[in-house]
Amino acid sequence: MRHDVGRVMQYSGSLVLLAITALAVVALVLTGWSSARWDNALRDSVVPLDRLAQSRVHSLQAELFTERLLQGDPGSSAALVLANLEHALQAARAIVSAGSRLGDLALDRPPSAALQAAVDDYVRVLEEMAGRVRARVAHPQDGSGLELRILHATLSEAGLKVENVLLADMNARYRFQRELDRLVGLLLALMMLAVVALRWRATAHQRDAVLKVVDSEARLRAFVFAMPDVAFMLDSDGRYLEVFGARRALAGGGRERLIGASVFDYFAPDVAEGFVRVIGEALAERRVVRYEYSLDLAGGRRWFEARVSPVDALPQVVWVSRDVTERRRADERIRLHSVALEGTRDGVIVTDLRGSIQSVNRAFSTITGYTEEEAIGNTPRMLRSGRHDAAFYRAMWSALINAGHWQGEIWNRCRNGEVAPHWMSISAVGGRDGDGASHYVGVFTDISQLRQFEERVSHLAHYDLLTDLPNRMLMSDRLEHAIETARREEGQVAVMLFDLDRFKNINDALGHELGDELLAAVAERLRARLRRDDTLGRHGGDEFLLVLENLRDPADAGSLARDLLAALDQPFVLRSGKEIYTKASIGISLFPGDGATAAELIQDADAAMYEAKRLGRNTFRYYQEELTRVANTRLALESRLRRALDESLFEMHYQPLVRLDSGRILGAEALVRLRRDGGPPIGPAEFIPVLEESGMIVELGRWVQREVCRQGRAWLEEGLEFELLAVNLSSEEIRRGGVAEQLRLVLAETGFPPEKLELEITESGLMQRGEEALAFLHELKSLGLRLAIDDFGTGYSSLSYLKRFPVNKLKIDRSFITDIPHDQNDVQLTATIIELARGLGLRVLAEGVETEAQRDFLAERGCDVYQGYLCSPPVPAELFRERFLVARG
Repeated sequence: MRHDVGRVMQYSGSLVLLAITALAVVALVLTGWSSARWDNALRDSVVPLDRLAQSRVHSLQAELFTERLLQGDPGSSAALVLANLEHALQAARAIVSAGSRLGDLALDRPPSAALQAAVDDYVRVLEEMAGRVRARVAHPQDGSGLELRILHATLSEAGLKVENVLLADMNARYRFQRELDRLVGLLLALMMLAVVALRWRATAHQRDAVLKVVDSEARLRAFVFAMPDVAFMLDSDGRYLEVFGARRALAGGGRERLIGASVFDYFAPDVAEGFVRVIGEALAERRVVRYEYSLDLAGGRRWFEARVSPVDALPQVVWVSRDVTERRRADERIRLHSVALEGTRDGVIVTDLRGSIQSVNRAFSTITGYTEEEAIGNTPRMLRSGRHDAAFYRAMWSALINAGHWQGEIWNRCRNGEVAPHWMSISAVGGRDGDGASHYVGVFTDISQLRQFEERVSHLAHYDLLTDLPNRMLMSDRLEHAIETARREEGQVAVMLFDLDRFKNINDALGHELGDELLAAVAERLRARLRRDDTLGRHGGDEFLLVLENLRDPADAGSLARDLLAALDQPFVLRSGKEIYTKASIGISLFPGDGATAAELIQDADAAMYEAKRLGRNTFRYYQEELTRVANTRLALESRLRRALDESLFEMHYQPLVRLDSGRILGAEALVRLRRDGGPPIGPAEFIPVLEESGMIVELGRWVQREVCRQGRAWLEEGLEFELLAVNLSSEEIRRGGVAEQLRLVLAETGFPPEKLELEITESGLMQRGEEALAFLHELKSLGLRLAIDDFGTGYSSLSYLKRFPVNKLKIDRSFITDIPHDQNDVQLTATIIELARGLGLRVLAEGVETEAQRDFLAERGCDVYQGYLCSPPVPAELFRERFLVARG
């Protein structure tokens, strides 16, 4: 700081000296310039005045000689007059002539316009006077002396005018020069003031610098004496010049004894030589040198760290020494901990209280795949797998906050997307000042292999090693669970026991190895035919056990049994290339009808299976014979319907739709019928449910839509008139979707006008779409179709949905019409439905009208349309055309 102040003072003094020198130079320059200006002004004034004076003297002499000549004085002559006039004329011209000189003075400034004009007048009068004198000399008798006297007077006036102009020019230049001198004086005064201000400012800066030095030295001294370390000032030989710091006792006995002493007086030679060497290095390289050394003191060996800094250009250094023994021990502990953390196979993660990751070890990266750079600054949420709910994390944080520790199994997601189980222990770690937790430290171990081993052991305990199917014990547990669920929900469960027919012969002929391969192949083929909710297991030997939950109809178990038996029709090709055919016998038992426990149901299924074997094998039997008969009937019907679809044995019948007010035929409802195929007659009430349960209704629905549109288009091309044709849409078709796209294709293929096609949809079928029902109806409506709610009043009948549905018609179910007008409940319900429809702006159709009383009642209540046997039963297309369709026009 002192050197800085010295530099400031030196700089200020130099600046003031430079300013004074500059002021002196400027003053000299301005003085010289002003003097030169005065010389020029004097020269430009004296020379013209001298020439004017000479000209006037010669003109006066000419005037005297002229008077004497006129008086006849022989001492005067015309030659003298003319000579003086010539001299006067030369002097007058020299007034404005460049280069005119008077001694060392020369005229080099051009005359002003006024001076030039005055001199020109003066010269002209002189020239005129000289001409008159010559004329008088040549002709004395002409003229008189009065003319010459008048010319002399004019000459005097012209000379006086030149003099006045010269004096005016001189006065103007003198005034300008005096103003210029005043300006120069003012400029010099301002420069003097500036020098004084600069000097004052430099003095102020010097005073401030000195005060800063004093203040800085005071603060520096307070700082160095408050340091926890000891500091010395030494010269290049290691001699103590000053001691600083609160721990001066380390210096070895008081400041007074230390000042002037040498490091060799207090330390061993080798230690002192090391000190001097470091001092020399700092001075030679003019930089701070860091030096560590140890001393054997009374309490044992202590380590010190010194920083040796040169003092400017002086041969002195400041030596700051600090006891770093505890720090070295702490560093060593940290190093050992770091080596241990990096060497452990457990992942370690450290976060702050906000969850920001501060540190991870190498095992963390190995386990999770995240590098240290990717992890630090992130949060542990990057490992969240999604397997744990919010309650899990709430419990974890509750334990950390209340107990400061949490331990448990957690699933984490690694960088490659894999999810793995980890056993983790998290602890809250306190800060240095002990005022609570500052960080969280988590230690976790990858237990994936342990879990895999446990799962493998559990799998071996519960699954068959050959087929990888649940074994007898697991199947028993699952069956008990299914029974409990069915008991709560009042549902049904079916148990099917498979036994491969004559499998012992295969084992004996081909060997157990090929027999095992066949069992595995059978298990795979059976599993491929089952639903996700069904459970297939190996019961033992060549027996398989199947548990069917959520059974809607006992006949469904028979359908599946037949399907599984059919799956065994194809041969099994073993790895050796050998083809083997095998069949099975199946026994079926049902909960709750056949038993209340898993053991009872398996026992009943086993009895039914042996009954199937007794009846010839390759078949199935229910534990109750009646169920077997029903299942066979159902399967026969299903096979008959499948054949009917394959062989186009279905046909369309049409039942008229009649307006109640006029009796006019609006169109017809298209109803599907099964032709006679050699079997007993089957009505739609029997085969439609079977088609829906088997899924064949979708295929039949596509055929019905295409056939009705084709037939309608044909009638239109014949010129026959009708308003609409109605087609039923089953709930299964709605559930499976794709209805709108299918209808769009049918309409495009057949060319049938969409406004003449009406879809009848049941309430229950529509509600299967849930919240999508409204969008589904709008999608159908966008095709231009008419929409009707079928069997209204028998389903949900939700008015909140009904008022939003884009439908055209409500169709009252036949169950409300049958007992009209005798049953007052049906009368009231039907009247209410009609009023409701009219209030919503919908048309109403009543189906199942068979009497005139029913028709009259409906007409009286305002029903729009009816259909039923009162008009006609459903009839084939040709008969409907003949009886009910008329040509347009």
